[in-house]
This record gives sequence, structure tokens and C-alpha cells, in this order.
Amino acid sequence: MTIISKIAQQRSTMNQNDFDTWILENFDALFDEEKQMLTDAMMYAFDEDGHTGTWKHDVINKYYDKIK
Repeated sequence: MTIISKIAQQRSTMNQNDFDTWILENFDALFDEEKQMLTDAMMYAFDEDGHTGTWKHDVINKYYDKIK
């Protein structure tokens, strides 16, 4: 499930006050989950192209820091 799907699902099952509390309590975890999803996708793409090495994580972190 994507992060936006998770947020939409929570919004559809909660009243506004509960949703506001939920989003504030889970804000950091949602960013971490989003970064992990992007990392997984980029690692998959690198691996499919036959790239190896630890440099891939440096590229991923640089990209994520640039877009957040």
C-alpha cells in the first residue's frame, strides 16, 4: 500500500479530530515508510540493470534528501 493510500484509508475511517491526531502521531513514521518504499523501488531498478555496490544507497539518500 502506498503512503497516500494509507492516509486516504485512515481518513475514510476516522472523524476529522481522530484523523488529525493520527496524522500528527504518525507523521515521522509515514516519512520513514515513504523513504523505504522509494529505496526499495530504486534498489530494484538498480539490481535489474545489473548494478552492484554500496554506492546505490548513497544515490538513493541523496535523491530522497533533495526531494523531501
